[in-house]
Amino acid sequence: MPKKEKTLLNMRSRGFSLLEVLIALAIIALVMVALLRLQTLTTSQTYNSNENFRALVVAINEAEDLTKKKFTGETQKEAGGFRIEARTGTVSGELPAERLKITVSSKEGPVMDLNLYHMK
Repeated sequence: MPKKEKTLLNMRSRGFSLLEVLIALAIIALVMVALLRLQTLTTSQTYNSNENFRALVVAINEAEDLTKKKFTGETQKEAGGFRIEARTGTVSGELPAERLKITVSSKEGPVMDLNLYHMK
């Protein structure tokens, strides 16, 4: 009976070795960890963007209300799940102006400052 020659085709027909399977699993695990971290980061950034947009809308609405009322002084209130602080002041310099500063804060801390200037 003739002896079979070991060819690449005959060697591969036996399947993968344990070492090859372990290396493939390690590569897949690393890729999955990287994708999970990316997903977590994306979710966090989406939440922060949404929170900043909501704070901007609240700040603009408050600025419009205070501007219509010709507000001066300081005030604090809650709106849209945010704490809003507003204060007016005078800015001196070459072009004197009045400033309306609105600070919007959430439970975690300040989210946004909006400064509006009106020339005298």
